Amino acid sequence: MKGRVLVIDDEKEIRRIVSETLRIHEYEFEVTDGVVPALKLIKDKSFDIIITDKNMPSFKGNQEGGLDILRFAKTINPNIAVVMMTGYASIESVIEAMRYGAFDFLIKPFTISSLIKKIDTIRACQAFLTPEKMMNLYKSVLLEIVEDSGKSGKQEKAGRESQLETLRAELDYLFNRIKSFEQTILEQRKILNSITTGLDDISNKLGPGNTLQPSLRQLMDISRRYS
Repeated sequence: MKGRVLVIDDEKEIRRIVSETLRIHEYEFEVTDGVVPALKLIKDKSFDIIITDKNMPSFKGNQEGGLDILRFAKTINPNIAVVMMTGYASIESVIEAMRYGAFDFLIKPFTISSLIKKIDTIRACQAFLTPEKMMNLYKSVLLEIVEDSGKSGKQEKAGRESQLETLRAELDYLFNRIKSFEQTILEQRKILNSITTGLDDISNKLGPGNTLQPSLRQLMDISRRYS
């Protein structure tokens, strides 16, 4: 299973687009159209990712339902990745959501490719050797990028979005490199574990008192130290 995703939006077309994308890319998902049913799903079921609209009716009477979902999800599972969808390309809006704990954001209208790339990036981060630390690092760096973009003066919407996407692409490249190093470490660990097991078998077959045993034991200690 590639991952479980919860999709929340009061716009039927957005729900259709996101759910169809997830289905094509073989993600398991559930879809709902409001805050109250979303909170029940988050409480009763387990999800790896939540994709929610930020600006939709809240049970508090405002239009910040997405933030209610974000805060509640973080109390249930602090490590869940929440992606905020917003129709307003406001740097302040993005920063607010990320400071509350959102992992990333999507500005409507968004492309199918940007949606699935974001989801795949999240799942890649969640698959690291230390997923919680890697996700927090990714999010903190992205937040810093967003804040710096907001300080660079007033820009046209298209230009600001383009800058953010370019910076995010560079960040994705960095984390893909880290992931490749992590994979190398995992493969080396498997090899060392295999060597240790092999040396252990040889040592047992030789029996106690054999002159080769001290050297074998030393090699085994080295393998265990680095595996």
